[in-house]
Amino acid sequence: MPPVADTLAMRDSRPSDELSRACRPAIAPRGTASRGSRRSIRRSPSRCGATTVEMALVLPTFLTFVFGIIQFGHAMWVNNLIRNAVRESARFGSTDGVTTAQVDAAIRELLAGVVDENDLTIEIRDASSYDSQPDQPRDWDTIGDLPEVELLTANPRQLFVVRAAANLEDVALVRLPFVEGIMLCGESFMRHE
Repeated sequence: MPPVADTLAMRDSRPSDELSRACRPAIAPRGTASRGSRRSIRRSPSRCGATTVEMALVLPTFLTFVFGIIQFGHAMWVNNLIRNAVRESARFGSTDGVTTAQVDAAIRELLAGVVDENDLTIEIRDASSYDSQPDQPRDWDTIGDLPEVELLTANPRQLFVVRAAANLEDVALVRLPFVEGIMLCGESFMRHE
């Protein structure tokens, strides 16, 4: 059995093209122990670069999936913030001596760090028609057709609705083409005190 130094010298005396093959690990001669395993396994030359190709195919799909989860989580977070801001502002507006402009400003203040002021649509409407017609639809367009209300002059127990909305593409972390037209919104019905 040749000593280890002679083995290394024999390996270095091989043609340079054989030494430059990057996908072949260093091969220990038979009978000598290599690090980590009993015997080193030689990779097939047909497998050279297979890992790189597999990663190139899988990595974009994986990253798209991960960033999609992050984007969806961010959208849900912003939607919850809008709903909470609307609910708190409607509660604030139900007290005596508060104007509609103060409720509008309260929503904008609560959402200042999340939604740009210009991207936010806020409406405060008189919803007392729901007292006489409780089965009236409560969709976005029907509520938008209700008359505006000034909360300072509202009657006691008068029903009003506060709602706010923002486009998902305006608050998204990354603007994606398939999120066009999706609205993040919140609304709260409240009675004036």
